[in-house]
Amino acid sequence: MNKRVGHWHCELFGRTFWFMLGWTPEEAAGYLNDNYKVASIAFDDKYGMAVDFMIGPRTGAIIIFVSTAAKKEKFYATLTHECIHAANMVFARADLRISTSDDEILAHYAGKLVEEALKFHGECNRKKRSSRKNKRRV
Repeated sequence: MNKRVGHWHCELFGRTFWFMLGWTPEEAAGYLNDNYKVASIAFDDKYGMAVDFMIGPRTGAIIIFVSTAAKKEKFYATLTHECIHAANMVFARADLRISTSDDEILAHYAGKLVEEALKFHGECNRKKRSSRKNKRRV
């Protein structure tokens, strides 16, 4: 499998995020099963999911998965949607209740998640374009 998992650790709440962008549900489930012996996560949403994937009490990550089914017109909306779910998972674990009168932290945290995911996505796209150019030169 020639897919990459992006990683970002946020010190604020001590959480790590994995970005699985442009994977099929089968690839994502297979990756977790092959590398972590976890077969119980079903990536069953058509476009994307956020999954709180804890291996132990202090290890694991929140996985932000965006499927290959989320084509260009759906990719950014799906990514943002899943990042909001991921931010809410962090706040729930920290027992932090967010309301509409004080949701600024949610907006900033979800925005930072989107920013980090897009950095990773951009790196992947640059590498794909670079490898295509190199193949044409051969």
